[in-house]
Order: sequence, then structure tokens, then C-alpha cells
Amino acid sequence: LAAIIFDFRFTVNIYAALLFISILGTISVSTFGIFISSFGLLTRDINMLLSIAESVVFLFSGANFPVKRLPFGLNYVSQILPLSHAVSAIRLVVNGNIWYGLSLSCMEIAIGLIYFTLSILLIRFLERQARTRGNSDLY
Repeated sequence: LAAIIFDFRFTVNIYAALLFISILGTISVSTFGIFISSFGLLTRDINMLLSIAESVVFLFSGANFPVKRLPFGLNYVSQILPLSHAVSAIRLVVNGNIWYGLSLSCMEIAIGLIYFTLSILLIRFLERQARTRGNSDLY
């Protein structure tokens, strides 16, 4: 859509890379959402937690401003959150560096897998706690 509005002229390879990185970013953010939403078994106000997590992800993603402008130490937070590597990879692909952008998107895959694994472990732990306590909710 942006290519039509802003009259960008890209090759098919760039469009394919952008589509691939966008899908990876979406999956990575979804696994982070699963991880955060599993805390819903611990609290009654999950909407506040989800809103804070959404704001933190978009603040540290680098989509609105470069991550390098963040204060010292906070730029390392962006490296463990989803979407930051996908945004960097998309910038690289748009600038013509397709293969480096695709290799950077492998970090997004790794972050998504880590959050997915953490969410499964947390859900299993909370399930075990609910069985031993005899209740289906932990709050």
C-alpha cells in the first residue's frame, strides 16, 4: 500500500523479503502476547498489563524513532523485545541490503521461539499450581 501511495519502485525480491519479515514480526509479537496474556491467570486486571506491554514493545521497537537515541541501557531492552529486529531488517531491505536484512530477521525468529517457550513453561507451571491448590484461577 505504501508503494502505491508513495510511488516506490521495488523488485519482486524486495517485496517478498518485506512480506517474509512482516510475517516473522507478526508471529514474534504474537508469541510475546501469549507470554504476557498467560499472566492473566495471576491478576484480575490483565487489560492494564497488556496495554503496558503494547506500549513498551512499540516504544522500544525503533519504528517511531531510532533505538540508538534511547538512554544508555534501554537500547539493550529493545534487543530482547519482539519487533525491534524486524523493523531494523525492514529498513535494511528497503535500502537494498536484502540478505543482511533477512539474516537479521533470524534474530526475530529466535526471540519468538524464546517467548513461545517461556509462555508454555509459565502456563504449565500455573496449571500445576492450580491443580495442587484445587482452583482454576490463581488470583
